[in-house]
Amino acid sequence: MRSVQAIAILLGLFKNFGDFNLHSTLLAVGIRIAQTLWVNAERPNNSLVLDEIYRRVWWTFMICEWLRRPYGPPCVREIDFNIAPPLLLDDDELLDPTLAENPHLAPPKPRPIQYHMAMIEIARCYHAFNMELGYVCHDETKLEALVLKSDEALASVIDRLPPHLQAGSEIEALSDSDSNGGEQSLDWALWQRNSISLVFLFYRMAINRVLQQQWIRSQHSYVRSRAVCLGSARATVSLIHRYSSALARYRPWATTANLFSAAITLAVEAQFCDEHTAAAYFEDVERCIAFFADIKDQSVVAARAIATLQQYLSKPTDES
Repeated sequence: MRSVQAIAILLGLFKNFGDFNLHSTLLAVGIRIAQTLWVNAERPNNSLVLDEIYRRVWWTFMICEWLRRPYGPPCVREIDFNIAPPLLLDDDELLDPTLAENPHLAPPKPRPIQYHMAMIEIARCYHAFNMELGYVCHDETKLEALVLKSDEALASVIDRLPPHLQAGSEIEALSDSDSNGGEQSLDWALWQRNSISLVFLFYRMAINRVLQQQWIRSQHSYVRSRAVCLGSARATVSLIHRYSSALARYRPWATTANLFSAAITLAVEAQFCDEHTAAAYFEDVERCIAFFADIKDQSVVAARAIATLQQYLSKPTDES
């Protein structure tokens, strides 16, 4: 089990550094070992602590599997396992007999595990979307319905986020009582809020973007999906610009991937917009290029992103 836990930790590190080859290999190995150990099933004789270890590790694998980039067919579906998501308890609370029997009695407060649980819900939404996408991608009516359903499911997850993970919350002012009766700053909550905001924006953009070719052909079609997609892309640029120093320092690859996806979406859209709208999109693209230029020594993706985006900046727009 220690090996499985170590793999789960390494997966996050490799993803942040952009190591896709070893990441994919380790993920497949970790899932297979976990299945062999029956980590993917509830076991009535386990202690609560062991149950939670199994749940947290297995769902970490599912987050990595269903939200992998570049996306590929998953080797595990939700019908292939039977294990509940983690409990809403901190590590020390798992040792409390009262809370172990009645988790709902835990006092309301910001908890690191809430980020993990939000990521589980995002992974479930995106997995369900991709499982159905292959069946409806050639039927525009069904495709539009799937996009709407999936986007609303994702928006519902956003609405249910705890206050400290909600965009716009004043996390800097939050504090938490420590075991000695003092207070400690919730710096981790600010990182989690920014991270989860970028994840939500990326997947709302990705889900709605499957209709981009359709709305480009007809500017009056798919207005909602177009607005959500482009709004999410521009919000991604704005968020990364606001916290550029911290994001560049701690998560250069993940930030670069999200920002490039937003930038290329706007760059493509700008080719088919009126001059005023295209200028606004290109301004966002230029901000992305400036960010990539600052981190290109740390990220091969950033250097390639600059070259790709500059090609779009040099293209004339098509206002027809």
